[in-house]
Amino acid sequence: MIPADQSANKVSGEKICDWTDVLGRYHFDRIQPGEYILAVMKHVAPDGRHPFAGLYYPDTQDEARASRLLVTREVPVELPSIRLPRIETVTLRVRVTFEDGGIPDWSNLLFHNPSFPDQGVIGNEAPGVEHGQGEITLPKGFEYYARAAVDCDSGLKIETRESMPVQQLKIKDGYIPRELLFTIPGPACKLWYPK
Repeated sequence: MIPADQSANKVSGEKICDWTDVLGRYHFDRIQPGEYILAVMKHVAPDGRHPFAGLYYPDTQDEARASRLLVTREVPVELPSIRLPRIETVTLRVRVTFEDGGIPDWSNLLFHNPSFPDQGVIGNEAPGVEHGQGEITLPKGFEYYARAAVDCDSGLKIETRESMPVQQLKIKDGYIPRELLFTIPGPACKLWYPK
């Protein structure tokens, strides 16, 4: 929930965020009385597991057209269900190698959607690839910056190596790459695993 009067929140820029439960229900406790705008997944990049476009309540992409919700202490606000539009996805094959041709037993895929600059990797997780081969599912219609990473065990420290250069992809009809190849700099290394 975003305070409708942004001028009152310019310094702190506070938003009230929460996750739905497994049935998709949400509940905000202890919010101050006032007018709010409700955004659902509006500032989070869609990913393969959650391929949905974000909306402002009740059903708009445009914040200026969002309904304002009046919150008081006396009357709870109950809203009808919100249906997020599903985005078509595509699954891409992925290969990861070291420069010397070695194959890492494990690597992570780091995909960033620049349309959502406040979020790190999409989904806030880095899916893994075993033995240099795997897949990633991405929503269509977006640009992505993509790379792979391995954590090498260098004895006293962990050395994280990322593929170079960062690949810039636009996933849309007419151009969907068949396979992505990520090359980790340097020779194969002993991988670090958490204990």
